[in-house]
Amino acid sequence: MGPRTPTFGELVGDEAEFFASYFTQRPLFRPGALAGDMSEILSIADMDDIVHQEGLRSSLFRMLGRGVLATGPALTRRLELRREGHSFDDAPDADKIYAHFRSGKTLIHAGLNHTRPNLRRLCGILTEKFAAPSEAVAFLTPAGTQAGTVHSDPSDVYIIQLAGSKHWQVWPTPESRRMGVDREHEIAELPEPILDTVLRPGDVLYLPYGTPHVAAAKEQTSLHLTMVALTPTWSRLLAQVLENVLDEDEDFWSVPYLSDTPANVDAAMREKLTVLTARLGRLDTQPALRRVVDAGRAYTGVAQGSYFQEMATVDGIDADTKVSSVPDSTVFHDVTDGVGQVTVNGNRIRIPEGGVAALRSANEGAPLRAGDFLSGRTPQESLAMVRQLIRLGALRILGDAAHA
Repeated sequence: MGPRTPTFGELVGDEAEFFASYFTQRPLFRPGALAGDMSEILSIADMDDIVHQEGLRSSLFRMLGRGVLATGPALTRRLELRREGHSFDDAPDADKIYAHFRSGKTLIHAGLNHTRPNLRRLCGILTEKFAAPSEAVAFLTPAGTQAGTVHSDPSDVYIIQLAGSKHWQVWPTPESRRMGVDREHEIAELPEPILDTVLRPGDVLYLPYGTPHVAAAKEQTSLHLTMVALTPTWSRLLAQVLENVLDEDEDFWSVPYLSDTPANVDAAMREKLTVLTARLGRLDTQPALRRVVDAGRAYTGVAQGSYFQEMATVDGIDADTKVSSVPDSTVFHDVTDGVGQVTVNGNRIRIPEGGVAALRSANEGAPLRAGDFLSGRTPQESLAMVRQLIRLGALRILGDAAHA
């Protein structure tokens, strides 16, 4: 699995209590929530490596000190590639980044889930939990400095202190606020902080969206990870359900003439609203909501595949390896003169009639030995066919790759 991936339980503790008492309502501070070596999640040494990865997208980096931002060309340089005439102008420039760090600016690296598998997995946990995109953002702050002023974030955040220490002040979460809106705050306009503490490695702080806060590094360089969870509001969920209804119902496909008399346009609008109200009244809400939730959980920015590893594993299977079908991967066509045609994930292939029968059997849920896949053929011939079908995605290996 590679470097450490925290669990959701490590972030929030008792989930029932978290969702009943804290989620979107008030901050939660969990000192010592994560045990062990925090560098296994992300380290200061990793940040050195990252800023030297010249192929990274520079738009993922920015630097901030006391509200003063550095981005774009202030952090990049032109990189000449080996092939003549091939170059790009926005390669991260470690020297420029270090210079801004020396001046007291915090390095903010967004989108770590796009480059680091363990943080991709952690974002995947959040996306599965909340059915919405999530992101991992690192904050590397020089000792004794502060990046931003008092502000509130547009989404829920889960902060994991990884190295050094950071002093946080947190004010009450407003009762009335909107998801997706961030803002600066004047301390004079705020009540007394409800939290005034120092986060040390392993500490976790949850802040609901719209919660005012500010943080400053203490005597050591501070590294913390902010996990952003774009939890959907009712307005967003209902808008997506409504969009699906409007998109798929032909009663709403016609085009109105908006320059008609206001009375005619108003009457037509009221008629469509009446139709829409009736449609929504008959809507089966469970599948409509499930469709939106499934779409939210399908965010590709957190999906961690292992196709290359799986294909390498296929090379090592033997006749005793058990395999089964991959659901909905295969379409069967006619069998002629002992040869059948099937379409596997869009690829149409010809296989012996016995292979078609075996695939059908596998589709019915019966696991098969790779060496017995083709009736009347040698184990080696069967094994070759199984490997081909696994690579195409029609079959999958059960259990241990060598001897399931």
